[in-house]
Amino acid sequence: AGRASDHIFLWSSETFDFPSWQQHIHASIFLSVEAQPIECSDFDFFSEETASNFGASCWHCPWCISPWKDVIIPGFVEKWSLGKMGAVEKPFVERRYTACYHGADSDHLAIYKYANTTARNDLQMLRELPNVSIGYRFGKITEYFERLGDCHFCFAPKGLGYWSNRLYEVLFAGCIPVLLSDEIGLPFDDFLDWTSFSLKWPMDQVGPE
Repeated sequence: AGRASDHIFLWSSETFDFPSWQQHIHASIFLSVEAQPIECSDFDFFSEETASNFGASCWHCPWCISPWKDVIIPGFVEKWSLGKMGAVEKPFVERRYTACYHGADSDHLAIYKYANTTARNDLQMLRELPNVSIGYRFGKITEYFERLGDCHFCFAPKGLGYWSNRLYEVLFAGCIPVLLSDEIGLPFDDFLDWTSFSLKWPMDQVGPE
């Protein structure tokens, strides 16, 4: 057997939270949601007080994934959420909103100041446009699901990583995703034509003009 089949690792976030992963990279198959995982020399950035450590000690790692053996996979949306979204999803002709986005930005999470998430802040400038629903997080996740099911297009900006699980939530809600992540790696793009069911827009062109 080839050396790349000794182990299979499943990475469900943008970071490889397994300290010795580099010892296994050449002898393993990685299944990852992030095509350029975040590598950090210091992982003390999970509080508002230490968020600046993210910018100082973390970077995207293009060599951490080897396309010849590793696979980019979709994020996980649990069955409970799928059921709730399916229950409130409206037919396309009955949806009230052209475009939607509700989420946090650097005004709410300090770490986003250091992760190039400007598109999230820029989206908030569109909230006064007609037929859009743009704002911050809903108090209840079920309210968020209901809004997704009432939209035609749903913005999916990058989070800490280039990927975001929001992409898969909006797909399951029957909303057309608008990707706002310039370097995102999409799953199964060797045989899935993502341009046939999603849009991608440059991050530096998000705004009212």
